[in-house]
Amino acid sequence: MASSFRRKVSTSEEALPFGEEAEENNCYITSLSNEILLYVSTYMDARSVIRLSKTCRRLRDGVRFSDPLWKERLRRDFELDLRIKRPFKSFYDIYRLVSMSRTLTKIYLSERFYSSGKYGYLPGWLWTWITLNTSAPELPSWIRNHREKFLRIKVSELPLGRIQRAWNLAAGDFSGVREVRNERGTIYYSWSDVHKVFFAKYGGLPELTAHSLKRCSRAKRHLERSFTELTTEEGPSQNQAAQALITFSLPNNLFTTTCGLSHLFRSI
Repeated sequence: MASSFRRKVSTSEEALPFGEEAEENNCYITSLSNEILLYVSTYMDARSVIRLSKTCRRLRDGVRFSDPLWKERLRRDFELDLRIKRPFKSFYDIYRLVSMSRTLTKIYLSERFYSSGKYGYLPGWLWTWITLNTSAPELPSWIRNHREKFLRIKVSELPLGRIQRAWNLAAGDFSGVREVRNERGTIYYSWSDVHKVFFAKYGGLPELTAHSLKRCSRAKRHLERSFTELTTEEGPSQNQAAQALITFSLPNNLFTTTCGLSHLFRSI
């Protein structure tokens, strides 16, 4: 009986198609057209798409390096409607790095890191990635719960020094634009006014995106290095995520806009 069962299993296994025969019989996902693969991928989260693309070269080329797929994922996951990718080679590269920047922003603004005195502000190279956003970043809930500890500067307002470096604007470009000064005399402008001034000087949103992506490309190595270092400090689970480059499930409402923290905008 046992030998008969083994013969049946062996016969059944031998009957299964492999290699070229499987491709001819359309038994594998790799036999699907790129159009169908991309359609199926739209129902998967980014982490699953990455894992799928690592299984073979066919799926890597058909899914992982598909600009339409990752362009749409940028829009859906991060609310970034990018029309261009230069100087990056693919929208997948941009997605991967934006994922890292969102994770690092969360770490830099965490209460534990701020309380330790080690962090509590966003460095200049990280702000270059924030300039891709069309709206102001928001503050985490722990800051809202301790708002009396911080200066009453709205997060939607940025200091002139940061603006000049991140958006390549000068103080003279803001003639006639409403400004806010804190008790130390630092001049702040609203996020929306900064965009209006940039558009007036350089053009529209495509020009702003192109400018931001160029700055982001120069900060790429710093971003990757800091991501690995800080996620390693956060613990083994974060380190595994760093190694796998999977940081794709961050909520979009990571912060709030009700109050401000002057340390976020420290010029370095």
